[in-house]
Amino acid sequence: MAIKGVSKPTCADYADKGNGKVSYSNKFAADHAVEYSVEVEASDNNDLYADNRVQESAGGMFTSGTVTLQTADLAPEIAKKMLGYKEVTRMVKEKQVKEIVADDDQKVPYMGFGIIEEHQIDGATKYLPIVFPKVMFNIPADAATTRGNTIEWQTKEISGKILRSDQVDENYKHPWRICPTEMFDTEADAQGYVDAVLSAEEA
Repeated sequence: MAIKGVSKPTCADYADKGNGKVSYSNKFAADHAVEYSVEVEASDNNDLYADNRVQESAGGMFTSGTVTLQTADLAPEIAKKMLGYKEVTRMVKEKQVKEIVADDDQKVPYMGFGIIEEHQIDGATKYLPIVFPKVMFNIPADAATTRGNTIEWQTKEISGKILRSDQVDENYKHPWRICPTEMFDTEADAQGYVDAVLSAEEA
């Protein structure tokens, strides 16, 4: 078993509805995935010492994490949705041009984020969808290199803080990562799972 690919980064606006309920809206594709990674921060194990040794131990708990997504590009329209930029218009030679503006009015939204890992198991390709229910993305750095005799592809990278969701019910207690127990046979079915988790209905 090994991971051999990654695809279909998906975002949706996150809303805390109160009383342990959350909802998602305005789902969109966050460009095309090149690479992604997750780093998790957790509290230390809490040990109980008795008779000069550890008698009981409570495992560390998730506190926060960081997801880093590398994409083929990050169009201004996508960045606007992920980072809460605003849109205005400017007249340029008698033509109305839409602008994406980062200024004091910026309000970075909470989002649900999903992605699909492509695995190979005993020669068969399988797809594992993973959803992080509540993420706040950070403003990315900008960089570009001039083109020479050959093209060197330049990609974009954006990271976000993984938080515990506000969802609390009989199945979920502030979840921060969700995935199915079994992988899917097709990418389309895996995307269907992501879409179901990041649905507009209250969870």
